[in-house]
Amino acid sequence: MKVRDVIILFFVVCTIGCAHNTKGSFLKPGVDFTKSLKIAVVKFNHTNHPESGQEAADLMAVAFLKKGFNVIELNQILSPSEQDKIYYSGLTTEVKTKLNNFGINDVILGSINEYACSTVSSDTLKLFNYYKHSCRVTFSVKMIDLISGEILWGLSISDEKSDDNLTADIVLRSMIREMDKEIPVYLNKQINRK
Repeated sequence: MKVRDVIILFFVVCTIGCAHNTKGSFLKPGVDFTKSLKIAVVKFNHTNHPESGQEAADLMAVAFLKKGFNVIELNQILSPSEQDKIYYSGLTTEVKTKLNNFGINDVILGSINEYACSTVSSDTLKLFNYYKHSCRVTFSVKMIDLISGEILWGLSISDEKSDDNLTADIVLRSMIREMDKEIPVYLNKQINRK
């Protein structure tokens, strides 16, 4: 291996390890998640990259399924335009009625605030110009009780990473894997669901 290759490898390893992750979470005191029999995940609000909003919702649904929640596919109940209206009009009586008819107790809402990458030159070593991708993703998510409208659980998370061939999608997926640790766990998956 040439000295130049060793320097590049060292630089890449250092930049991957230099990523930072910021979190802020909320859990309503005394909340009993065994009463969250069925939840629905709404497509995340994101105007610049609508496809990332659906992907984030899908990843979130999988994370809640792994924790033992019964996740209902919201596309079967609400049209995409009805889902979008939730972020502007809130959980209207009409939407609540539709969700209640399917036995849904709680709704997961999310918003992607930042989802971008840029290519930056890094000539730290002054031996050569090295280009890398720097991607930043910021999102927030909350679980809302459908009847009371109270926030039961919420999380805001922001992360920035730098690497070759990095995409915002990769950062989003890694953040949701990290966030999976924050999602409340059903302590008793065999609860009596009467």
